[in-house]
Amino acid sequence: SAVMLDMQRSAESVTMDVRADGEALLVLSELFYPERWRLSVDGRSQPTLKVDALIRGVVVPSGEHVVSFVYDRSRFETGRRVSLAATLLSLALMVSGFVTGRSSSAKSRPSGKP
Repeated sequence: SAVMLDMQRSAESVTMDVRADGEALLVLSELFYPERWRLSVDGRSQPTLKVDALIRGVVVPSGEHVVSFVYDRSRFETGRRVSLAATLLSLALMVSGFVTGRSSSAKSRPSGKP
């Protein structure tokens, strides 16, 4: 059997200190979603198990261990950077077009001299 000694939870992570008398199955009552959640036991990456076709689990070896599920935001951050770069490029093109348009219209105006 496994005993949870401590747990820290945030929106993007769950970390548990557990002690198991022998190899045990630790089950979280959270949806199984392996695409973004990364599991580690004592800092070593491990695959998440699908328990009852719906929730997350992990096999914990005998002894005391730190089990962490951390949400991987890397794709979100990449998308955010690309969006920021595209926005800045669009603004730069609009400003350069505005400046170029003003300077060409100033050259085409009659000077008022015959």
